[in-house]
Amino acid sequence: MNSCMITHATRAEEDAARAEWFAGREDRRKKRQEEAAAVERRREEVIELIKGEEAREGVAKARPS
Repeated sequence: MNSCMITHATRAEEDAARAEWFAGREDRRKKRQEEAAAVERRREEVIELIKGEEAREGVAKARPS
């Protein structure tokens, strides 16, 4: 894309594209942060599920048959 812009775009078009990119920069950063937070929440949920399953298995093993 950069080579195409350099070859064919006017200075005004380059400036407009740059302004558009910077305008969306904060939104892209927030989206990445939200996605990372969602992954972290899900990771914590999975860990809790695993701990709960291990605890239930431990109780089941401790009971006499």
